[in-house]
Amino acid sequence: MKRIFFVLLLTAGCDKPAEEASPQTATQNQTAAQTAAQTAGQTTVQIAVQTGKNTQGLGAGTPEQVELLMTAKADFLADNWDAAQVVFEKLATTGPISGPQVTAMIALAEIYKSKNETAKASALYMDLLARAPDIAEVQFIAGRSLAENGDTTKGIAAYEKAIALDDNYLQAFVELGGLYVKAGRTEDANKTFLLYEQRIYTMAKVLEDKTADPIYKLEILEIFSFVKDDRANQAIIGALVDPVPEVRERAVTLTEEFFLGEAVETIRRLSIEDPDTRVRIAARAAIERLEGASKEGAHPTFVKSEGELGTAP
Repeated sequence: MKRIFFVLLLTAGCDKPAEEASPQTATQNQTAAQTAAQTAGQTTVQIAVQTGKNTQGLGAGTPEQVELLMTAKADFLADNWDAAQVVFEKLATTGPISGPQVTAMIALAEIYKSKNETAKASALYMDLLARAPDIAEVQFIAGRSLAENGDTTKGIAAYEKAIALDDNYLQAFVELGGLYVKAGRTEDANKTFLLYEQRIYTMAKVLEDKTADPIYKLEILEIFSFVKDDRANQAIIGALVDPVPEVRERAVTLTEEFFLGEAVETIRRLSIEDPDTRVRIAARAAIERLEGASKEGAHPTFVKSEGELGTAP
């Protein structure tokens, strides 16, 4: 069910219409792109951040849709998953296509998959793909569903479209590269994996830059939260000592989530010495979990995708 929670976080920005993107957000995005260009080193990869992913053009939804989505999210976060499913099912068929409805359909499909109702999930994905083809999240999950069902050609097309819509979708690069390999398109696979590594490197360098825009850093941390990668993990650990408390706090939570045991001493120091109360609280919680995992013999696993591209020893 944790994956469904990620879906709710991933698609949260779809609850807002494109019209809500403010001039301040546009300025932040421009600053972020300039920062990336200045700190990218040898790579020329450019990164255009879409703050909150609210630029896709979906409507905000009707008052009924918004209320249903809030109810479903509350049920889910309270572990009332069956109740959440009922509300998501109602929202999926209520009113016009909108941010809340897309969110509901994605979450509902994930619930179906968690219950091994794969046919229902696949049908919902294809319906969603037909109704909202210009949403990166939709193309990504549809690509994954198509790949899982053995339709490599359509899966490749969906992943390519997802990247074209939002090239910060790092996991799409990984899974697309894997499909290229399966299809015998070795050259395309190598190019895709290289782009992935370049983007990881570029984002990591920005995250490690103490002078970079903190809003951009928080965006990068959210991107890294969906991709487990050695280089990204190193940058997350480095962000534990960032001058901005919000960045440190998010880095702490990701360090805990990924069980990055090599950061225990830094987090322990933060739990005592950090001047920000929220960071200290987050660090104390992380220490308890990391030390508990260590006692149980758990170790961090660096998996680049669900397709088992390999793990670090």
